[in-house]
Amino acid sequence: MGMAMHPSSFPSRLYKAGAVPNTTFSLCLSRSGGTINLGGGAIDARGPMAFTTMRRYYGWYGVSVARMHVGTREIVQGMEGFARGKGTILDSGTTDTFLPESIAAPFKLAWKASTGKKYSTSNVEYTFEEFSKLPHITFTMIDGLKWTLENYDYMEPKKDDDSRKPWKGTKKWISRLYVDERNGAVLGANAMLHRDVFFDAEAGVVGMARADCDY
Repeated sequence: MGMAMHPSSFPSRLYKAGAVPNTTFSLCLSRSGGTINLGGGAIDARGPMAFTTMRRYYGWYGVSVARMHVGTREIVQGMEGFARGKGTILDSGTTDTFLPESIAAPFKLAWKASTGKKYSTSNVEYTFEEFSKLPHITFTMIDGLKWTLENYDYMEPKKDDDSRKPWKGTKKWISRLYVDERNGAVLGANAMLHRDVFFDAEAGVVGMARADCDY
């Protein structure tokens, strides 16, 4: 999207031209679209914004993941993978979320314990009741900020319909959360859905608040 920390990025060029007061910006994304707000955060946040320290790495917006939970089950083994290489970055230009391969085994065990099903990134049929019980995936940053993905964030319907209304029978969904990243992790666009995500490279912080992003 051209929003990286770089002198030629879109926010930097606007700032140099005097069009905006600073290089801060926020993203508010939904499956049907969203907004980019230059110079600050969106106005439709559902609660106060929480912040975490930004890690800078070759223009990417990095964060530091300290803990991770699948539902109520904490992932302990392999957590060092979040800090390898580029570390963990926020990248709206990547559609899906990619987690370290080092946590693949404990993640899949926690998923099966929570759902009774083997973890898969292929199409899986769920009743509405089964889907409703899929676990939240929570990343806790070093500052305490909790970044929680709900089932509608990381699951994508096979058909172009992500309605939250109950359905009869079964419906096919596919997980867009992968555990095969060799170096670090990428929290992609689906990790930012229905959030006001605020980027302030000058202050070195990332902010996040749940928001209504359906415009």
